[in-house]
Amino acid sequence: MSRRAIVSVIVGVVSIGVGFAAWKFWPASSPPSESATGGADNDSPKSQTLRIVLPPGKITSANVQSELVSRHWLQQTRTVPGRIDYNGVRRVDLKVAVDAVVRQVLVKPGDPVEQGTRLASLDSTEIGLVRAEVERNQADLQIADQAVEFAEEVATNLDDLLKALRKNPRPLAIKEVFDGKLLGDHRQTILSSYSRYVLAHELWEDIQPLIEKGAVAMQVVKQRDTAQQVAHEDYLSVCEQSWFDAEQLRGRARSSRNYAQRLVDVSRQKLQSLLGAFSQLDADETERSDEGTELTRFYLIAPFGGSVEQRHVAVAQRLTAGAVAFVVANTESLWVTADIRERDWQVLSLREGDRLSIEVPALGGKEFEAQVDYVGREVERETRAVPLIALLDNTQRYFKPGMFAWVSLPAGSSAEALAVPPAAVQMHDGQQFVFVEDGPGSFHRVDVTVGARTPEWVAIDKGLDLDQRVVTQGAFLLKSELLLEKK
Repeated sequence: MSRRAIVSVIVGVVSIGVGFAAWKFWPASSPPSESATGGADNDSPKSQTLRIVLPPGKITSANVQSELVSRHWLQQTRTVPGRIDYNGVRRVDLKVAVDAVVRQVLVKPGDPVEQGTRLASLDSTEIGLVRAEVERNQADLQIADQAVEFAEEVATNLDDLLKALRKNPRPLAIKEVFDGKLLGDHRQTILSSYSRYVLAHELWEDIQPLIEKGAVAMQVVKQRDTAQQVAHEDYLSVCEQSWFDAEQLRGRARSSRNYAQRLVDVSRQKLQSLLGAFSQLDADETERSDEGTELTRFYLIAPFGGSVEQRHVAVAQRLTAGAVAFVVANTESLWVTADIRERDWQVLSLREGDRLSIEVPALGGKEFEAQVDYVGREVERETRAVPLIALLDNTQRYFKPGMFAWVSLPAGSSAEALAVPPAAVQMHDGQQFVFVEDGPGSFHRVDVTVGARTPEWVAIDKGLDLDQRVVTQGAFLLKSELLLEKK
């Protein structure tokens, strides 16, 4: 074959290849107008060539879906790492307030408890000594009460006696009236003095007729008169002293009782301080044993309803004051804690009750809602961040303290923008783009500039117009088809 023939064959083969390539990659239809593609930016040669045409069967099997571009209100968010933790006001480290020995452990981790449920029984010599002091002071108070009752009754009866004696009754009559009534020593002193006075007065009255007749010596008259006056003065003095002594006795008894009551109150407060807020004595304190364990025995109790989270004690273990025995918590409400650093300080406008979205990777990335409890007032030195605390409902027992969580925080105010679902936005070689539907089975790539992003929407700052149809499901398949055609 001649050189000219060989060259002609080669030229023919190249022409056929070029024609096939042009047929394969040339757009299926004429390029869309500016109004259909969202502006002159989409009418470039690059946009015209990035087009995909799929048969109806492939579109159906891939479930490719599209929707109109529209405007939405977007709240920009910042996502920060967080941690699920115990609610600080519903978790208590139960500590032993005194040195003690564990006698019984009544619960284990995971057990549900009600307020007042006994967790363990312990013995403490220090508790026993203070309880003995309380009992001694209570006994002294009972004695003081009896002394007050006695002094009150004596003083009352003495007042009645003195009032009755002012009517000058016969000694035997007054003795009969006050027989059996408490008068203490005053019965003897007053009634004896009154009897002497009555006798002296009667002797003086008996000689009055003889004095008028002059039948009695003056010496006898003077003696009788003096004896009557002395007996009367002695009687008055005894009455006054008895009244004073009775009032003094009543006052001292009342003071002693008040002091005894204070000693009981102080010793009880001392006992309660030793026990702490979450300890309890035996309900029945009437029983006594030879070893005296009824005085040394006490119980640790649950401060509120919840569950036992940790147990740090064993039978016969010796505990020092301040040792943690149990951790009890109510996990129906938990905390979500996060650190707000300087770059995220625009979220410090959060207020109590604001809603937050959290995502827990351990639960399959499902989103949950938390409610802001408070935002810290200062930057912590160790973390250089402001702590955020949010309340998380855990009545369904989904969460456990210690779980990692992503916390979405609202940043700034919300704004209206042209937006598409996040699944519509694809990226290749550092450029974000979407697929716009031109017609049934026909799509072309449109490069876009995105703005604010939320879990539901992505703002489109440049590249799209209202009412264009954007692929929202199956965009990744279109991207794959486009890359395959480029090869």
